[in-house]
Amino acid sequence: MKNQNMIYAIKNGEIVHISEVESGLKCECRCPACGETLIARKGKKVIHHFAHKSTEECEYGYQTSLHLAAKEIIAENKQISVPALFLTLPGNGREVLIEDEKVINVSDVILEKKINDIVPDILLVTDIGQIIVEIYVTHEIDNEKKRKIKRIGIPTIEIDLSKLERNITKEALCKELLFENDNKSWIYNGKREISYKKFLDVSDWKPIIVRGYASHVDYCPIKRRVWKGKPYANFLDDCYGCDYFVGYKRNRNKEDEQDQILCSGKNRVGSLEDFDVPLENRLQAYNMKREEEKYELIGQGICPQCGYDLKIRQGKFGEFFGCSNYPHCQFTFSYDEK
Repeated sequence: MKNQNMIYAIKNGEIVHISEVESGLKCECRCPACGETLIARKGKKVIHHFAHKSTEECEYGYQTSLHLAAKEIIAENKQISVPALFLTLPGNGREVLIEDEKVINVSDVILEKKINDIVPDILLVTDIGQIIVEIYVTHEIDNEKKRKIKRIGIPTIEIDLSKLERNITKEALCKELLFENDNKSWIYNGKREISYKKFLDVSDWKPIIVRGYASHVDYCPIKRRVWKGKPYANFLDDCYGCDYFVGYKRNRNKEDEQDQILCSGKNRVGSLEDFDVPLENRLQAYNMKREEEKYELIGQGICPQCGYDLKIRQGKFGEFFGCSNYPHCQFTFSYDEK
C-alpha cells in the first residue's frame, strides 16, 4: 500500500505539525514510529509533508503520527464529544435510542497501553469511566479485536480519519477529533446488552403461520387485523415495520417448527422511554394513536381491521361504510360515529 504523507512528527519529545517547523533537515524531527531522521518538505509544488531522510519510507509513520496528535489534542482540551448510542433490534434493524450524543470530560489520555490481550490506540479516563478510542487510518477494527474488546467490557469508540485531507491543519484535525460525531461510532458499549435484555423481559415469542402466499401472526396483541373475530397480523405488512417487533427466529427445519417473531406488543413497549411509563398510561397512549390511525384509514377508504377496501352500503338507518371483505370482516362505520 502506498504510504500517505506524514504531517506530524516528533521534535524534542513533542508532537509537531509540518506548519510549525522549518524546512529540510532544520526541522530537527524524527519519525514517531521508527525514530529515523525526517526532512520537512515545504516546497511550492507538493503538499507540505515529512519524509524520511533515507529513501525507505516507514510503513506505520503516518498512522502513528495521527495517534500521537489525537492524544495530544484530547489531552490539551480535556473534553471530547461522543456519538449517540443506539440499540439495533435484530428483528427488522430498527434503531432504538439509548443515549443522545454528549460531551464528556477527560482527566487522562493513555497511548497504546496493553489491557489484557489487546493494545488500544488510546485509553481515555473520563467522568463516565474508561473509554477506548480506536483511530481508523488505514484499517478498521477487525472482528477478532472486537471480540476481545467485548470480553474486557470497556466501552469503545472508533474514529474514522481515513478520509482526511492529506494537508489537514491542526485546527481542522482538532475539530474532527473533538466536536464531530459523524466520523465516530460505538464499537462496543455494554448498555446495548442491558437494554436488549429489558426488551426480552417484556416480549413474547409468537409463531409465524404460512397460509397460502401470506404469513400471519395470530392473536396480535394490538389487533392490527381481525378475521372472523380473531385478531392477527400480516408478518410483512404489519409486523415488520411495527414498533413492537423486537426479534426474529428463523427455523431451519420447517417440518418441526415455524419461524417466530419476538413481540413486545402485549406490554406496549416500543422504546426505552416506555419502561418509565406505567402500563395503564402506555395502553391509553397507544389507544389514542390507534384511534387516529383508524380515522385516517377510513378517510382513505381502507378498512382499519383487515386492510380491504371500504364500500358505501345502504342500511335501515341510512348509508354507512362496510368492509368489502364481509362476512369475514364485519367492520362498519357510519358518518355519525365520529
